Amino acid sequence: ADTEEGERVLALLNPMPTGRDLLALGFSALGRRALRLGLAGEEALALLAEREGLLQEWQAFLALRTPGPNLLAWAEEALERLGVLAKEPFLYRLRLALRADKGNPLAWWRSLLLDESLPPEPNRGVAVLPPLRALGIRAKRAYVLDWVAGRYTLGEGEDYFLLEELRERGLLRRLPRRLRGLDPLFLQALSTRGDEVYLLYPEAGPSGAYEPLEKGMRPEPLPPSGRLEALPEESFTPPLPTSHA
Repeated sequence: ADTEEGERVLALLNPMPTGRDLLALGFSALGRRALRLGLAGEEALALLAEREGLLQEWQAFLALRTPGPNLLAWAEEALERLGVLAKEPFLYRLRLALRADKGNPLAWWRSLLLDESLPPEPNRGVAVLPPLRALGIRAKRAYVLDWVAGRYTLGEGEDYFLLEELRERGLLRRLPRRLRGLDPLFLQALSTRGDEVYLLYPEAGPSGAYEPLEKGMRPEPLPPSGRLEALPEESFTPPLPTSHA
């Protein structure tokens, strides 16, 4: 359960599936909507899928988590579809669950997996998150400021041991240049942080006109937020003060 594979199996066995479980299993469209609304449970998710036109994705999720007549064969096939390489530790605990309760083995299987933990490893390397956790929660609408070249960089410094001029010679010609804030994968990750992403950039600065990293379509004007904004644009002229003698 401490590994990314274990998290996917627990998401499959969750009796009250959530949006996070759907995301972990690869059902991103329905998972994002359920996570944003805070929904959980098959009944609520089924209604959401019907409302959003995602019944095909919901039925694929149900087909994945519905056990077949041969529970061990179904579990092995499900682990294969989830990309679990070491299947035997999971299947061993399923056999224990079948011995404990043949009537409800999936609940026992999930409980045994939750109680299982990996032995602590010595601290080494760089602490990172699994890919599913590193992605974080996507927003419905995200704004990226200063979308201009050179704004989002990794702070690369001068490499005193490998000069840039040497990259053009001999075997070093195939070495990639440093990112310099223009790496396409980095730009794609930055510009897909939400269902709707607005890339904002100034048209010009002290040094002249700016070139955006990527041009997009100008969004439509927002609807009025209240009655005052919906009124005709007529300037208000206050009446002249009057004095009473």
